[in-house]
Amino acid sequence: MQALFAKRISSPRYVSAIRTEPVESTPQVATAAIGTVSVRRSTAVVRWTGNLAADTYDLAVRRAGAWRIVTGLRATSRRFRGRTRQVMRVRIRGETIDGVAGEWSGVRRVVFGR
Repeated sequence: MQALFAKRISSPRYVSAIRTEPVESTPQVATAAIGTVSVRRSTAVVRWTGNLAADTYDLAVRRAGAWRIVTGLRATSRRFRGRTRQVMRVRIRGETIDGVAGEWSGVRRVVFGR
């Protein structure tokens, strides 16, 4: 039985050409972009989209002073609270499953309502 199995499994029919040929691949860079921003009174909802390479997202928010960064987001939206006429700036970037971050998106300005 072992000899018969060895003879049949060594047939070229069961040998894959992919195993011996190099595969050319270029990893895709994770990208993300701010989508819609909806503001209702003191609440703003920021939505974003990313390409297939984006596994998680880093969100940077600036109200006053330095940027504050929230990392490892899997969601594609975030809710913020603010005061009347308060200005906030947001930007987003995608990160691959390997932890390679893409470029930051353009900055989006959000003004909270009355």
